[in-house]
Order: sequence, then C-alpha cells, then structure tokens
Amino acid sequence: MRPALCIYITYQKELIMANITLGERLAACASLVRRDAFLCDVGTDHAYLPIYLCESGVISRAVASDINEGPILRAKENIAAHRLTDRID
Repeated sequence: MRPALCIYITYQKELIMANITLGERLAACASLVRRDAFLCDVGTDHAYLPIYLCESGVISRAVASDINEGPILRAKENIAAHRLTDRID
C-alpha cells in the first residue's frame, strides 16, 4: 500500500495544461523559464517541458535533445502529436 500512497501524493502535485501533465520536478523547471526565452531541453526524454511551455504561450521556440535514440523518438512523436514541429526542433 505504501507505493500507492506515494503515487497519490505525486498526482496531487501535478500541473496539467494542454494535454501535458508536468510532475512536480518539471513544473518547478517550467516556473523558472522567462517569457519569450529560447529553451534548450537537454535530456528531454519525452519533450513534455518544451511542449507545455509552447502551448501555454511562455516560449515560442525550443530545442529538445537527448543522447539516446528511444527518448528522441518519443519526443519527436509527442512534438508531432501536438503539431509543434515548426516550433520545437
């Protein structure tokens, strides 16, 4: 039962916008990005942060990068699904 409690606590602290759910860590990162900044998300994994920031109007452009092929493929799929290929490289 302990892990379920941890998941519940984390769920309560999530930030949801534009069909992207940011956990507490990514929400904290998002809060530090200045309006109209250019974001470079190193180790993007899934590109949630640049997608969220573009869709919420905080930034207009970003680069999402990762050293591993799997995360890059997931990021590209997510970026395309949100129709942001013209704004996130």
